[in-house]
Parts: sequence; structure tokens; C-alpha cells
Amino acid sequence: MARNHYVGHTGSNGSTMVDRVEAAGYTGWSSLAENVAAGRPPLPPWSRRG
Repeated sequence: MARNHYVGHTGSNGSTMVDRVEAAGYTGWSSLAENVAAGRPPLPPWSRRG
């Protein structure tokens, strides 16, 4: 998305979040969430979970 200067819940190929989750092999889910953001600098290393 960043490379294409695009932010959205629909992929550049028309895929939805459900399409991408299932293509990655996740099954049996009952709820999903997706966070999309742009224009903010990366978080400093000390604030990241890992």
C-alpha cells in the first residue's frame, strides 16, 4: 500500500480482508479486524511489542 500511495480495506487486486485471511490459511475464525493507517512515522523501538 505504501509503495502505491494507497490506503484502504480493499486490496489493489480487489481482495477483501476475508480473502487475504483465508488465502493465508486461517480457518475457523469467528471475527476479524483490520487496522489501516498512513502518514504517521513508525513507532520508536521501545514502544513496540515483540
